[in-house]
Amino acid sequence: MTIEEIFSKIISHMQEGLSFHEQICFGFNFLALTGYSECHKYHYLEEREKLFEVKEYYMNNYKRLITGEGQYENVVPASWYKHEQMDVDNSTRRAAIKDFIKKWISWEEETRNLLINSYSELETLAELAAANYI
Repeated sequence: MTIEEIFSKIISHMQEGLSFHEQICFGFNFLALTGYSECHKYHYLEEREKLFEVKEYYMNNYKRLITGEGQYENVVPASWYKHEQMDVDNSTRRAAIKDFIKKWISWEEETRNLLINSYSELETLAELAAANYI
């Protein structure tokens, strides 16, 4: 994999992460779980800043623009957009919380694995500064 492909893959994943955290933030908010919602709002804002920094790092070090194509699948069920918060019963709320937490854990594990693999690939390409940045 080339350096550009590695960074493009990371950037796409980061864009998916923004989409994921935004959706799950509103999903938790819809379930009236404001603490979890605020947590994901924080993740969204922090990761938006990191995405900017990674693009800037690539441009400053490789003198090229880079983009990604990431968009996360729908986290919140489409049927929820037809209802109000008060329509959600307790069993739906419990199931949704479990599903959101499971998706969140899976997302973070996927992110960790991507970064570990990207580090190794950059190290193999003798791009040690980029590997350390990642």
